Amino acid sequence: MLMKRFTRQLKKSYSAIWNKIEFIKTVLLTLLIILSIFLTYNLWTFTPNNKVLENEATIETKIPQDEDGKSEKLANIIQPRKIVLHKGGEHYWSYSKDQNEIYDRLQSTLLISNNNKKPVEYKADIPSDGVDIIYPTGIPVDVLKETFQFSKDNPFENKKGNVKRLRVFETDGEWNLQFIFEPEGNPYELDQLKERVAYQFQLSDNKIKTSIDKMISSQNTAQVEPFELGENKWPFYLPVDKLKIDTYLYRAYQLDINLFVRALLPSNVVTEHMEDRILYGKSKSFIAYYENENKFTYNSNWNSQDNVMRQNPIIQSLDFINNHAGWTDKYHLYYYNDSTIDDETTNSQTEIAYQMIINGFPVLNNFNSIGEINLKWTANQADEYRRSLTYLKDPTEINPPLDVLEKGSEVIEALSAVPNPEDITDITIGYVLRPAESDTLFSLEPAWYYKSSWVKDWRRVNFPKDEPLSEQGG
Repeated sequence: MLMKRFTRQLKKSYSAIWNKIEFIKTVLLTLLIILSIFLTYNLWTFTPNNKVLENEATIETKIPQDEDGKSEKLANIIQPRKIVLHKGGEHYWSYSKDQNEIYDRLQSTLLISNNNKKPVEYKADIPSDGVDIIYPTGIPVDVLKETFQFSKDNPFENKKGNVKRLRVFETDGEWNLQFIFEPEGNPYELDQLKERVAYQFQLSDNKIKTSIDKMISSQNTAQVEPFELGENKWPFYLPVDKLKIDTYLYRAYQLDINLFVRALLPSNVVTEHMEDRILYGKSKSFIAYYENENKFTYNSNWNSQDNVMRQNPIIQSLDFINNHAGWTDKYHLYYYNDSTIDDETTNSQTEIAYQMIINGFPVLNNFNSIGEINLKWTANQADEYRRSLTYLKDPTEINPPLDVLEKGSEVIEALSAVPNPEDITDITIGYVLRPAESDTLFSLEPAWYYKSSWVKDWRRVNFPKDEPLSEQGG
């Protein structure tokens, strides 16, 4: 009897559930959809902490603003070394800060591609009217794509290579801009000039001529003429007359090494005092602080598994410096060299150098590394980071300008006497930095410098009237 009652009740329950089966299915389906949406959202918005997993040495700590640390934009550190203006067959060099007038305008102008994504024939002839913009080193095109504004039809979409020069010129009332790529190998050899590749864009702003005229009339513009040196047929634009360039007296400031220790190294740092330096850190990453010269070298030995380059090393190095102590002066990219060091993994080590710029000219004699920031970059991380803790903030005075800086013909005559003058790739004015009356004052005096192919360092031009370079401290 009890069994029959239980069976009857079970049949009623089953019948009730079956009658509501569609409702139950609807509820379950709704819950599944809600769960699916929740999981999908979390999957899309999840950001793994790769910095902790891949490299626990990466610590982002900026120098406090009261220590003069600051961040820089890419467009501020990618700047030309020289801008040469052409008008009516005459040539002018606009130096100092005045050269920013035309370069800033080009960066804010929309560049329109009109050549169907193909390079144009490069012509070495000097334009009678236009502008030549010369970078201190070859700039990768994927970096320049971040600093100029291009139309949607961009021929640089998949283009690789380095750009050393830009050329602005007028054709049939329209102004154009050419990006001139360096050829493979030594870009300054005569037989490779014909191999140069140029991509051309039309400027949406045809008022560029106004900026050219303004720069030519500036007091910081000198008339120049093209010189050739040895068998090198690429012209060097050097002044017709002697130049008057300001000399300065700067007060030096010091950064605390502990700011960089906290910014670059993990916690629980081990300190070891050695004869010529103090070591901070452990085996994976450490800082060598040279107290007498007030500079340091940071080295990292972390083996990252991330060998696919996410961004160009220049962009990554900018972020690295911004996030690890920041910039303390005005610096421009002055050296870039990318070379493969591991054929099996195709890892490459990139050397990058940023130079301090004073009144438009680089500080080049590198006294105690003041004026230069150096990095070696491998597999999306800094292997080496070198810089001085001394920086120059504001000039205490501007001395009367020198009237003795040699004219172009004298520079060429002096350089014709060096070994292999055809290997000279660049000539510029740079500042010689010397200790002045005390350890806190430095003088900045202009001088001529030159650089040879594939050599990072600039060398002082030695004129017949000069004392030996070893006695100049430059």
